Amino acid sequence: MSIIAIVIITLLTILLCVSSFFMIKFALLLLKVEDALEESIAVLDTRQESISKILEIPLFYDSVEVRRVHSDIEDCRESILLVAEALSKNVSSKNFGETNLEEKEKN
Repeated sequence: MSIIAIVIITLLTILLCVSSFFMIKFALLLLKVEDALEESIAVLDTRQESISKILEIPLFYDSVEVRRVHSDIEDCRESILLVAEALSKNVSSKNFGETNLEEKEKN
């Protein structure tokens, strides 16, 4: 083999190693982000359930401030649901984090 062929093969091998390193590094970063999103969705789900339980309690106090706080809690619950749906829409895991929206799309 000629010197030029050896140099080209060596250069291509080095480029392959460098690109493989960065591809693996990027893949691990994506997996960490996906895990973080799944944990966030789980926390949002538990918070939404606890807020829903609070909102099911009848409100007997006629104060405007109490009703405003009750309304704010309902708004917070809706925003939590929107965030959870937005996060879980792009998560590719099939075992965790499927939302009702994804289940409806399948049917």
